[in-house]
Amino acid sequence: MLIVKGVNFFPRPVEQLLMKMPGVGSNYQIIIQESQGVKSLRINVEAEEGVTGYAVEKALKEGLGFSLQGDVFPIGHPASSGGKGTEGIL
Repeated sequence: MLIVKGVNFFPRPVEQLLMKMPGVGSNYQIIIQESQGVKSLRINVEAEEGVTGYAVEKALKEGLGFSLQGDVFPIGHPASSGGKGTEGIL
C-alpha cells in the first residue's frame, strides 16, 4: 500500500480496471514520482490502436477516485514491455 496525495493506494485495483477495458493489453507500469515530499503516480499502458490516454485516465479516475496520468503505447512497444514491477516501478 502507498499513500498518494492523502489517498491509500493499492496497485491491484488498477490492474482490475485496466483488464476490464477493451483493447488494453496485459502489460502496464505504475511509476511513483516524488516532488518535495509529495508522491504522485503515472501509468504506462499497452493498448491496441484507438485506445486513448484520455479514455484510460477517465476509467481509472472513475474507478479509483483520483487521477493517474500516463501514456498509451502500442502492444509490444519497448516502453511497455517492462511488465508489472521493474526499476522501482510497481
